[in-house]
Amino acid sequence: MKINYSNSMSKKMTATVWQNETAHIMHVGETLDLKVQRGDKITYKVGRLNTVHTIDYQSPDAKFEIQVNRSGDVSDGCLFMVYAHQ
Repeated sequence: MKINYSNSMSKKMTATVWQNETAHIMHVGETLDLKVQRGDKITYKVGRLNTVHTIDYQSPDAKFEIQVNRSGDVSDGCLFMVYAHQ
């Protein structure tokens, strides 16, 4: 699984991605390559104060990008979204 992190709002803000209990810190522009297996739990949050969200995936070869929420709907407090790449 590949996860890219882009953030046009702040170049200094980091994202934290957890694979089960293992944390990976990402900086803007970085790509994280995780070797996932069935049953692994992948979660992420951006910055210090945001909520932790789960990434649902169906393939270990999936590609995702963490980026600013383009929909403008932040009613659930989610300023950042994960978008799947084809």
